[in-house]
Amino acid sequence: MDTISHILIYWKQGSYLLILLAGVSIVITYYFLSNFMKLKNYRNNLKSLIIISKQEIILNQILERIPGHLKFIKKVMLYIIAATDKKRSLDSIFSEIEEKEIEPLKREISILQAFVSLAPLLGLLGTITGMIKTFEVLANKDVYSSQLIADGISQALITTQFGLMIALPGIFGITILKRMIRHFQVQLNYIKHHIKR
Repeated sequence: MDTISHILIYWKQGSYLLILLAGVSIVITYYFLSNFMKLKNYRNNLKSLIIISKQEIILNQILERIPGHLKFIKKVMLYIIAATDKKRSLDSIFSEIEEKEIEPLKREISILQAFVSLAPLLGLLGTITGMIKTFEVLANKDVYSSQLIADGISQALITTQFGLMIALPGIFGITILKRMIRHFQVQLNYIKHHIKR
C-alpha cells in the first residue's frame, strides 16, 4: 500500500504531461509489438521457404505441402506461380513482394520513430512548465514558499525522466525492427537467387 501511495504522489507531481507520456508509451509499445510479431512470423516463414526451395520440386507441389499457418510463404509462392504464368521476371516479382510486404512495415516504423521522438519533447515541455512555475513562485514575494519551489522543480525533473524512460527503449526497439527488416530482405534475396538457378 505504501508503494502505491508513493507512485500516486510521484504521478501527481509530474502534472498532466505524464498522462500524455503514458499515451505515447502505449502507442510505442503497440507499434513495436505488432511489427515485431509480423517480422518474427515472416522470418519463421522464410526459413521454411528456404528449406522448401532447396528441394527440386514443381512450385504447385510445394504450394500443396505448405501448412496453412505459413500464410506468407503461400503469398510468395503464389507470386512466383503467377509470374511464371504471366512470363514475368523473378526480379519484378520479388520487388513487388518487397513493395507490398516491407514498405508498409517501413512506414509503420516511421510512425514509431515519430512517437519515440515525441516522448523526450513532452518531457522537455514538462521541464519548461515546471521551471515557469518555479520562477512564478520566486517572482511573487508575498507567497514565497520552499514547498512551491520544490513542486515546480519536481515537475520539471519527473516529466523529463519519464520522457527519457520512454524514448530510450523505443530507440532500441526501432533498431531491432530495422535489423529484422534488413535480415528479411537478405533472406528474400537468397530465395530469389536460389530459385533463379
